[in-house]
Amino acid sequence: MVTVSTSEAGKAYHHGDLRAAAIETGLALLETRTADDLGLREIARTVAARREAAAEAERLRIARELHDTPIEIALPTVDNSLAAIAAARDAAAEEDEQDAPAPGDSLRDAAPSPAVAGAV
Repeated sequence: MVTVSTSEAGKAYHHGDLRAAAIETGLALLETRTADDLGLREIARTVAARREAAAEAERLRIARELHDTPIEIALPTVDNSLAAIAAARDAAAEEDEQDAPAPGDSLRDAAPSPAVAGAV
């Protein structure tokens, strides 16, 4: 018997080693039946079913991993926005208190702002 390979030597097939999978599956199926009761189509169906089951298990593992991984996204929320507004309001009020004239001072005694002083 002559075997001819159409693939390049050493190049991996994108589905994996189907030959090894078929041999392994065929040997496993031979443990439960005779060689006369076993066909290549049954081996191929079993290999395909096992590969699909393995792929589905991998998809489920990835989905569980993604589901269990906390994802932190910095989105503005109402609470964050209200806190930022309150902080800005408090800072502005503090600046106004520092710049405001003391009680009893007249506006003539208050120091003019630099913009006003330069215009006068």
